[in-house]
Amino acid sequence: MASWVEDLVLPGGGGSPVIAGTKPGKRENDNRKVEVWRIDGRTDGHIDGRTEGRTDGRTDGGTDKRLLSRRSLGSPVLAPDSRALLTLDGRMTDLRTGRSTPVLRGEDSLITGVFSPDRRFLAVCDDNGRLTLWNGPGTRLLAVLSAGGPGEHRPASALSFSADGRHLAASTPDGSVRVWETGTPGLPGAEYPGAEGAVLALGFAGDELLIATAHGAVRGLPLSGERAAGIACRRAGGGLTRGQWRTYLPNTPYRPTC
Repeated sequence: MASWVEDLVLPGGGGSPVIAGTKPGKRENDNRKVEVWRIDGRTDGHIDGRTEGRTDGRTDGGTDKRLLSRRSLGSPVLAPDSRALLTLDGRMTDLRTGRSTPVLRGEDSLITGVFSPDRRFLAVCDDNGRLTLWNGPGTRLLAVLSAGGPGEHRPASALSFSADGRHLAASTPDGSVRVWETGTPGLPGAEYPGAEGAVLALGFAGDELLIATAHGAVRGLPLSGERAAGIACRRAGGGLTRGQWRTYLPNTPYRPTC
């Protein structure tokens, strides 16, 4: 089994967990091999960078293996249904057939990526901090969410889609987080201020965004408008009184805010 795990998915419907990673001693850039395993011990296949264009089957130590392809690779990103593997050299491999095709045309120097759980969307980030949103197969660019730029931006260290694919969250170098709606990716994302250092991981739990940093406990940010308003009201000790409303909003009819 791969000793350096770089991605893991838990397929729905009771399927076995699947991991992608690198074999021991094979992390050199000029001889890099990525293997895809099922946790039950059966290898789905491996892709390595020494030889081009051969697909065969083999057995290693009593474990069945199916060689999918041979080519140089970037880091692996597994599709949530465990049926495809994106490598950040811009190729998508169908793990059922072993067929590998170029995707994400125009992208370069990618360092991280993530599929939405329903596989409708794919987000990738390069080493200049350019963050883009694609359709799930990686054949159509939907939006450039962050333009990035040499020497000015660092890449997102964490990316995550909500369970329904409606939101994409990305960390920023200063520890803050931006969240976009995938239905309107041309609009600027909402920014949430940073705290407690760089973001290590992001995740969604219902209508809450969970943020893990190197220091402090995991914190949650409510994305529901009603829930966020409720939290704000509790922290403020209630809404504006009629007197405060007249002071700050003299030309607007009064209405209760909490």
